[in-house]
Amino acid sequence: MISALMALVFVLTPAQDTNQSIRELDAYCLSADGSRTSVAASQDGAISVLIQTRARKPVMLRNMHNRRTVSQWHAELDRADFDSMETPTLTAAHCAIERLRDGNVHRVMWVKGETPEALARLFTTIMKLHKTDPL
Repeated sequence: MISALMALVFVLTPAQDTNQSIRELDAYCLSADGSRTSVAASQDGAISVLIQTRARKPVMLRNMHNRRTVSQWHAELDRADFDSMETPTLTAAHCAIERLRDGNVHRVMWVKGETPEALARLFTTIMKLHKTDPL
């Protein structure tokens, strides 16, 4: 999923270096009906707020650019030791954060409404972009 959303971000942002150290992240919730609300952020600061229903392609609700904010999100994931967190694979309604780092994607998933404590503040902040004015 992260690759499809990030492809949309790459179309909307300047060309990227193919360096393996590029970091991307995607925070999202998938509902029981297959709808997906997400915020995708690229290392250069491009942030896309998206929604997708099962029958439609992703629709971008807004696109903004804030490199400092994206860097802060990555720093918070580092402080939470995100890359060492393990979670089960879920098929029912769930939320997750996925991060591409050093050429590898790491995903932490949880049942909707049961955000891991170490990620709760960050996830809430990111997903508020669906309900508030841009940064």
